[in-house]
Amino acid sequence: IAMMALPEKSLVSMPEGWPAMTARERAIWDGMRDPFERAEAARSVGRHWPDPAVLPTLFEEIGLTHVRVDALALPAVPDDARLTAEQRRRMIEADLRMALERIEMAAQLLGPTHGIELDELRTLVEARFAKRLDAAERGEKVWDYSVSFVLVVSGQA
Repeated sequence: IAMMALPEKSLVSMPEGWPAMTARERAIWDGMRDPFERAEAARSVGRHWPDPAVLPTLFEEIGLTHVRVDALALPAVPDDARLTAEQRRRMIEADLRMALERIEMAAQLLGPTHGIELDELRTLVEARFAKRLDAAERGEKVWDYSVSFVLVVSGQA
């Protein structure tokens, strides 16, 4: 079985009620994009994984039979009526942790020259997510969501 996330196919909503990035936060993220992409390219990140369209053929070429292709849609919707307040909070906090993780990855790749900006970025991101958590605690629905897609290819040996 091969499972491949397809981030380029994800759906993300950013409604007006969602605490928007400040111009400064956007500028710092944008300023990190080129050096981060160059560092990833130098490490060959993503270079060796096949195009999802060729996975079924690859499975057949290695001798698998009864090849199947499935897909999963994984929605993350904090304001979904089926969630408890605790589940909403955990979902928003998970998004915060992912944003902070991206900052930590950038810090490791970019080195100490961006340290002050990254500290500022952490503060801005935490403030934005604090506003989102506050809205959730007050029962205010923002309807920010993401839907991630996962391709699943399987076969029998």
